[in-house]
Amino acid sequence: MGAPLRQRKLPDGSYERKMNANPGLMAYKKEPPYKYAGKVFVIISPVTYSGGSEFANMVYTRKRGIFVGEETGGGFYGNTSGYSYELTLPHSSIKIDIPALQFIMNVEGLPFGRGVIPHHRVIPTIEQYLLRENIAVNYILNLK
Repeated sequence: MGAPLRQRKLPDGSYERKMNANPGLMAYKKEPPYKYAGKVFVIISPVTYSGGSEFANMVYTRKRGIFVGEETGGGFYGNTSGYSYELTLPHSSIKIDIPALQFIMNVEGLPFGRGVIPHHRVIPTIEQYLLRENIAVNYILNLK
């Protein structure tokens, strides 16, 4: 069974939920006797968001990978996602989803309003994008 959940109501009426676990990845398991010890490259871009951005954050803050590409679209500090409420705007009938949960990464000092920033910034040209060239992979293969 997982760590117990702690919940409290904040002065603004919202709720905060935390797992009573160690900081970082929320839970630690015994290290396996055999694990990959080589370099890990993580390709990120503006369409890396939600769980992908959280994963990138965890790998980045634990110094487990080298990041190539562009800043993630999802926040480094956390995100709003999970359950949502659908709202139909009265005049336009446009439907929007309003996230009901906020996730904040359990790491001190993360920048608010920014995504995970790559170690190696690689941005495709419009032509490369239209031709679907994977320049981030090519860049990684040429790293020494």
